Amino acid sequence: MKQSELEQKLKSAKFYHLTEDELLAYRDRELDEVGLSRAEAHLKLCLVCERGLALLREELAALENIEITAEDVALVERVMQEARSRRPVDSRLPEASGVPVSDRLAAYLRQLTDSLQAYFLAMTPVRDAVPPGQEIRSQPSDDGLVSVTITLEDTSDLTIHLSSSERGFAGQRVRVSLGTFSGEATLRRASEFEVAAKITVPEAQRPATLTSIKIETA
Repeated sequence: MKQSELEQKLKSAKFYHLTEDELLAYRDRELDEVGLSRAEAHLKLCLVCERGLALLREELAALENIEITAEDVALVERVMQEARSRRPVDSRLPEASGVPVSDRLAAYLRQLTDSLQAYFLAMTPVRDAVPPGQEIRSQPSDDGLVSVTITLEDTSDLTIHLSSSERGFAGQRVRVSLGTFSGEATLRRASEFEVAAKITVPEAQRPATLTSIKIETA
């Protein structure tokens, strides 16, 4: 984008209020360079949007102080179990026989993504809710064949570890999307009985919540 075009966009920014999605993205540091410049220029001039941003920050601060109890976890697990029991027949994972490996893996990853998103939406985990160096979530597929573990490292990076006892998945590429982050890795033999892949989300690209996480074949 030319400098003159950028300047024109910044000048016009003061005439339009920021949407709630834009304010959330600004709060969570998910805007690109142009979006960030526009938002900052507008917030300097608009008390309405500045107040809206303040409210969103207060909401986040309140969520960060929520203490997740064992009863909360048990409730979420029960709700997820009930949701799985109500799944229609056509959403079941494909049988191994006659189904391409990539399609089988894709089905497992969709199931894991749905389960993780439901869990994080229910728990509303936020930045700093889990101390560094601890596991945030370990989620197996319904049959236990594939699992994903999310850990907050001591560096404040997120590590997403995918593993499976299905050795036929070796060589398959997987992609993790989370906020503005997107990363890929290849499932490789980790032992005689397991294939695994690891993707790291840098702290700078880690959003406030994990509800947008998506794991799929690449």
